[in-house]
Amino acid sequence: MATSGQERFWQTVRAWLAGADVMARYATPGEEDPEALLSRAQQEMRELHARNRDRAVRAITQKNNLQQIVDDTQKRIETLQEKAELAARRGEEEMAGKFRAEAATFAEVLEQSRQSLAQAVEASEAIKEAIRREEQRLRLKTSQAMALRTQWKALQLQQELVRVARASRAETADGTLPRERGHALLSQAVRQRDELGELTERTWREVESLREKAILARDQGREETERALLREMEQAEAALVTMRDALAQAVEVTSRAGEYLAGNLPAASVAYLEAVGADHAAEAEPEDPASYALLIGFALLLAALALGALWLLL
Repeated sequence: MATSGQERFWQTVRAWLAGADVMARYATPGEEDPEALLSRAQQEMRELHARNRDRAVRAITQKNNLQQIVDDTQKRIETLQEKAELAARRGEEEMAGKFRAEAATFAEVLEQSRQSLAQAVEASEAIKEAIRREEQRLRLKTSQAMALRTQWKALQLQQELVRVARASRAETADGTLPRERGHALLSQAVRQRDELGELTERTWREVESLREKAILARDQGREETERALLREMEQAEAALVTMRDALAQAVEVTSRAGEYLAGNLPAASVAYLEAVGADHAAEAEPEDPASYALLIGFALLLAALALGALWLLL
């Protein structure tokens, strides 16, 4: 029986507290690997670029060939008309009639070529629009995968920060404190938080760009293009909401991790987290209700980042 989304969420949170080895047992192979998601999205983008180049080259080549046919046919007609006029001035009516008949035949070819050229131009524009939509969809997918990877890495960093904070409280066997390691991890968490902020800003700009293009398409009476742009904007807005939530969580969790590392959270919380990590949560209940409430709040903050990362996967 498949595990429900809610069960998977709590399993992942408990696995996060217990350690990466436990998390690996709970994870579905390939499904919860942000690196694999990002790699797949980037590969799809490269393949799409290659296909689109071929499509664009074929469309442009066909259009250019038809344009050349139209130009050559037009010149041929003009030459035949000049010959007909010259023959008429010389009194060679029969020859002039032949030139006019041949020019009329080419005129029919010219009309057909112009119609084909118009269709080729329209098809070329449609291909360019389709390519733009496909690449926009892949860019959005890649951005989401990058956001997911950033959240996941931040989650792993927070796990390591908890370990360092525990060691900082107890000191190691030789009396040294892993403070430098903790602060280095915290700096990484801050950088990843900032990376998520940049992704959020980029997605917001994309939403605004799509909004402006949709308004322009509406003003120009291009209803189909407007609808397509609005659909893309809705998808981008949905991603933006998720990214903003994840960013807010990353800011909060990073801040709390800094406090945790600095020793501003009660020792009872650390002891309880260690008990949860050892899968003995049932036996470990803090005696102080206030400490217990603070523990729950902190655990929920830690779980928030996992929720953000799993939201796109559940």
